[in-house]
Amino acid sequence: MAKIVKVRKKRTLRLGSVAALTLFLALAFSFITVIFVRSENQRMLREIDSINNKIAEVTAQNQDVARQVNELSSYARVVQMAQEGGLEFNHNNRLYVKGN
Repeated sequence: MAKIVKVRKKRTLRLGSVAALTLFLALAFSFITVIFVRSENQRMLREIDSINNKIAEVTAQNQDVARQVNELSSYARVVQMAQEGGLEFNHNNRLYVKGN
C-alpha cells in the first residue's frame, strides 16, 4: 500500500490582501486623526473665547480707569486742590500750551 503524502502549501501573502490591509489601516488612522484634530480645534476655540472674554474685561477696566484719570486731572479739580493747599491763582502768570 502506498503512503498518502499530504503536501503542505506555503501560504504566501497576496497583493490583494496586503492592499486591503493597508487601505483598512489608512482609513482607521485617518478617522482617528480627524477625531483628534476636531477635538483639538474645539479646545482651541474654547481657549480663544476665554482669552477674548478676558481681553474684553481688561478693556472695560482700562476705559474705566482712563475715565477716572480724566476726572481727577481736570483743570477745575487741580485749581480747587491748589486753592485748598493754600496756593493762589495768579491770572498774570498763565501759560497756555497748544495740544495737537
